[in-house]
Amino acid sequence: MATAHSLHGHPSQGRALADEYSFREEHAVQAFVDHHPEVVPVLLEAYDAIQRYIPHTSVYLEVVPDYDSLEERWYLLASIATDLSPVDAIARLEDFDRAWWLDQPIREQGTLLFNLE
Repeated sequence: MATAHSLHGHPSQGRALADEYSFREEHAVQAFVDHHPEVVPVLLEAYDAIQRYIPHTSVYLEVVPDYDSLEERWYLLASIATDLSPVDAIARLEDFDRAWWLDQPIREQGTLLFNLE
């Protein structure tokens, strides 16, 4: 789990992220957030939206390569772990996408993605 001081320049937001999300490879997540601070407020808002559409989940953040890009690109993946059946989980993720994620301007940047685990 990340600590508040690990998100330089965003100590209170860092505490809030650490309260809501689990970090995989904390150093990589920290470096990504330091380079893309615009993801922090989106992630804070996203957590509540995720819980509305896919309740009782854990959400993990990790930095992953964009294998579809010809350039070396990375993005932050928010993996949503749920006990729902695959059909129900996919339907709820689609609801989350339609109701919240698709309206977020940051989506166009391709720096942040949400997926089921």
